Amino acid sequence: MNFMQRKIAGLEQDIKKAAQSYYTDGSSNVSDDAFDKMVDELKQLAPESEVLSKTGWGYDVNRDTTPGAKVKHKYGEAGSLDKAYSWDELIKEFKGAVVDASLKLDGISIVLYYEKGQLVQALTRGDGDIGIDVTDKVRLILKDKANITIGFTGAIRGEILMSYDNFEKFQDIHPDAKNPRNSTAGLINGQSLEEMNFLNILVYSVVASDNHNFGRSEMPVTRAFLLVEYGEANVAPSTTITLDSPESIQKLYDLREKWYNKWPADGIVLTAMKPAWDKDTLYITYNAQAFKFPSEAGTSEVVEVIWRLTKSRCYMPKIRVKPVQLAGTTVQHCTCYNSKYLVDNNIGVGSIVTFSKHGEIIPNIDEVVTPTVADIPKVCPVCGSEFVWDGVHIKCPNESCGNAKMQDILMWTKTLAPIDGMGDILRKKFVTDLFGEDISVNELMDGRLQKYATTQKSDSAQVNLFLEMCDKLCNGTFELAVALEALNIPRLGNLTAKKIAQIPDKIKHMLAAYQVGTVAPSASVEALVGPATAQSIADNADKFVRLALIQDRIDWAVKQQVEVKGKVAITGKLSVPRDQFIKELESCGYKVANDVSKDTSFLITDTPDSQSSKNAKADKFGVTKITESDFRKQYLGG
Repeated sequence: MNFMQRKIAGLEQDIKKAAQSYYTDGSSNVSDDAFDKMVDELKQLAPESEVLSKTGWGYDVNRDTTPGAKVKHKYGEAGSLDKAYSWDELIKEFKGAVVDASLKLDGISIVLYYEKGQLVQALTRGDGDIGIDVTDKVRLILKDKANITIGFTGAIRGEILMSYDNFEKFQDIHPDAKNPRNSTAGLINGQSLEEMNFLNILVYSVVASDNHNFGRSEMPVTRAFLLVEYGEANVAPSTTITLDSPESIQKLYDLREKWYNKWPADGIVLTAMKPAWDKDTLYITYNAQAFKFPSEAGTSEVVEVIWRLTKSRCYMPKIRVKPVQLAGTTVQHCTCYNSKYLVDNNIGVGSIVTFSKHGEIIPNIDEVVTPTVADIPKVCPVCGSEFVWDGVHIKCPNESCGNAKMQDILMWTKTLAPIDGMGDILRKKFVTDLFGEDISVNELMDGRLQKYATTQKSDSAQVNLFLEMCDKLCNGTFELAVALEALNIPRLGNLTAKKIAQIPDKIKHMLAAYQVGTVAPSASVEALVGPATAQSIADNADKFVRLALIQDRIDWAVKQQVEVKGKVAITGKLSVPRDQFIKELESCGYKVANDVSKDTSFLITDTPDSQSSKNAKADKFGVTKITESDFRKQYLGG
């Protein structure tokens, strides 16, 4: 083998290795830009390489460890797109034409298969021919959007991904998480179903249909179908543009600036307006191409290292730099993965760093041009404990740190006493104003709330909301699964709590044992939810014994398992007391949220056209607004 053959073989091996880890669990350390450069080099040296002809660049679906059966795609290949970086590289038919432009999402490609409107299977793209069945996870992510209202039979393409807002929350629990794409792949690759709430699915095209009209319609008509069936919040952003000259490429840069602030993305997909439909296979083909933006680098000075204490008590850094224009946006922050990264690279105030965007909203540092001394904090800003090193992070060792206590209080109060209009900020303000910042759940429940609630009267709406919360905490009754979720124990989320609530006698036995100091993982819990969760409960026995604070008000009866159908919010007047309606909803599988967010399925409102904050949020996130009577007719059976 000569030098050139060795070089080609090495490139092929590196590309296949990076692709395998990228598509399997997101663990590839090769940036998108570096990967594209390797592929381009291989195209120049060996355009006939088998690696270049395969969907996924040599990724082998049979080596993928993602749980689920390997299944052949039903209608045709779930392929990938050719790329263009300039006007000259665009498909000839696009030049001078009106095209559909949509956000090229950077997540895990998924194909949703429907029969008469019912979701029957969801497959990852895999190698284009064979995908992996992840239907259970997709149902949890889509919630009530899993099935669509008309009798559609066919397939719809979409992307599983994590928004930047959700990624920040995910990092609170998993400080080592590097970026949204890797985190998404890790969740889909894992065995647990607990953290699917961090993920979204955005759909973007109909790839097969038993209705020929989809194949004869222009792209905007197909998009309109998706918007009606899934809602704006669940459809990839798109618009139509005219590419009439090399200068019109600027329109794509304008779209990048407009669209890149919420979802991980690595380009704009351009699609011809007229798809083609094969009446025999039902497959719809699109003339499409991905426009990717050339990497842009910037250089600036570090003016501050901003620190944030996570729920796991890790102290996480983020770098603020002097503002500089990069990739159409003003960059003021750079990713700093952990404290060790600062120390190893000598990054501190005054450092000059070079950075670039690789599909991320916050750029990565590529090089430290002028190093300085990294100033690593020594003590926790909340409790004053001296930080310790925990791998690559600095961490507060105090399990009773005020930050950890407050996170426990917020989880306890909002789970046991959800109050419409009472968010985390208000809860924290009232608790700290009344009882100080260094207060635990046990201290909160030792009579202080009861005393406050029975001695206070107010004309303030916010105070009355807090009093309502106090009354629920001190006098309400709770289902066992809700009480377990309120403990804020890692891995003991909503789904897991419902599972182990099926063994109330074992829970009582564990509680009694933990109260006297006999702490060991429960074999019964392990049988239901696995050894990791059982061990996590034992490791947090101090939290588990909080069940004793409300033991006499817990409903210990075994509840029939109800399929989770989605999250709803409520605003305005109801025909029955709010608590009664909430119980109706929960008994039918709906989770009632305090506020409207992007993963809310319905806002039940008496005035859908009002300008209230919840109605405004529902409009912003594309949440379906519906009256109580209509919701009862359509979803509660009367």
